[in-house]
Amino acid sequence: MPRAIRHSDKDALTDAAIRRAALAGAGNGTGWLTEIDTNLLRRMDATPRLQSRLFHMRAGTGGDPARLPVEVGHLMTLAPQMQREAALSTGLTYHISAAGPALSKEGITALAMIFGRNVLTFALSHIHLSPPASALLGFEDKTVQQLVEADGWAILSLWAAEGGLAPVWLRDWQDKQEDGSISLNRSAAITIGAAVATVLVEASEGAEL
Repeated sequence: MPRAIRHSDKDALTDAAIRRAALAGAGNGTGWLTEIDTNLLRRMDATPRLQSRLFHMRAGTGGDPARLPVEVGHLMTLAPQMQREAALSTGLTYHISAAGPALSKEGITALAMIFGRNVLTFALSHIHLSPPASALLGFEDKTVQQLVEADGWAILSLWAAEGGLAPVWLRDWQDKQEDGSISLNRSAAITIGAAVATVLVEASEGAEL
């Protein structure tokens, strides 16, 4: 459900942060703004007027991302490292059923070393959401690790699009999906994406208490 227009100072700052994050995620290539000089684009971050112009041009086709559910906006405004951890959590949860013997005590220790303890903890806590695997994966393989992360970004993109985020705002995430699977179980992917986003919002709200 779209988020209502908000009026408090805090809400206005939050909306502005979401719009800046969306603009950054959309990329600043010249393919979609041929009438604007590329040198101006390089100075976009330091030019509020140009930022506003770029945003409104994109919002004309992609809508206002600040009007989307709070989970979408929160994910968009996370620091890059936190977004990457969210993508890894999402991707590993999706593929964790393909771990097989790797879920032994030694295997779990190895997975924690590869992906990080927070990522693994989330995946194991949500293993019931992982779709059945057609084959086991060797997670120590760099290619498989790239697959997990790329699929994580793809799943977050699917979930965000389901929440109303237009593709025009997802260019940065889409660029990170190159090494991913040819296809994904859409239902499972969206459910996992929603679970990750919910946990992130709950953690943020808990930190504010």
